[in-house]
Amino acid sequence: MGYLNISWRTKGQKLLKKHLAYLRCPQTGQKLKQSNRKLLGKSHIYYISRSGVANLMPNKSERNDEIQQNHYNKNLVDAYIKNLTYPHTRVYFRYLDNELRKIIGKKKLGKTVDLCCGHGEAQKIFKKEITLGYGVDVSEKMLFYAKKIHQNKKFEYLQASGLNLPFPANTFDSVICLGGIHHVPNRKLLFNEISRVLKKGGVLVFREPVDDFFLWRALRKIIYLVSPKLDLSTEQPVRRNRMIPELAQSGLQIQNWETKGFIGCALVMNSDILIFNRFLRFVPGIKVVVNKLVHFDEKLSKTKLLKGKGIQVLGLAKKD
Repeated sequence: MGYLNISWRTKGQKLLKKHLAYLRCPQTGQKLKQSNRKLLGKSHIYYISRSGVANLMPNKSERNDEIQQNHYNKNLVDAYIKNLTYPHTRVYFRYLDNELRKIIGKKKLGKTVDLCCGHGEAQKIFKKEITLGYGVDVSEKMLFYAKKIHQNKKFEYLQASGLNLPFPANTFDSVICLGGIHHVPNRKLLFNEISRVLKKGGVLVFREPVDDFFLWRALRKIIYLVSPKLDLSTEQPVRRNRMIPELAQSGLQIQNWETKGFIGCALVMNSDILIFNRFLRFVPGIKVVVNKLVHFDEKLSKTKLLKGKGIQVLGLAKKD
């Protein structure tokens, strides 16, 4: 699916009342009203693009937000979306998605914010568990894809900063962040914002690259050196001994922390940034091969030597 092959124009740009009711000016916290393609606060005006995405970025964004926005729009969006269509990627993601569902169990996610939402993966995984949601990302290009792919009235997509969310406090039952935390260096502010918009008892669900294990730290250094699509200055994989205290300082207590993925994950994922991985889609029987790698990785994750040393962490934290 080529980004430039999809028309930018959408039939409707009017936000549904149920979505507009939860939006706030990110700079003043005031309610917003819609007038044509504008969202009006008492002292600020925001615009809805021709792709139907409301831009609620604060006037003075953090430098990292600007870097990530430009970096994704220029280098990663098309490759990222295409990567998700490859058979080897789909098989491994299906495994990670199922493991994340096990952590959630029968919990209802209710009203949710899908933070750093990308193409709207969380909406697909937790379609039944979410009653109303907002996909938030700094990249309008990525949000446009999400809006076109899903076309779900339960969800609205917003261009906004995770460090300055356009929502009132104590509103959401859950915040989901699948691969976005490592793009935000200012974790303290990020977790404070997540905690602010969550209700008491609300949960943060996350999946992130983790480099507690020395092997993954070394491997990532090599990948960052050889791949022009990565920006080392703005991407910091999480570490358990740092992230759990940072969450606690924001009133978010860790409930689950499970690491997954070893050799198989390293070999078949990240085709958006590793060119050689893309050729795996031409390998006969690649789905069978990846399924075997999934089982192998799962066995490794349960050994005493490698328990807790996976390349991806799946977790859940609860607001006090």
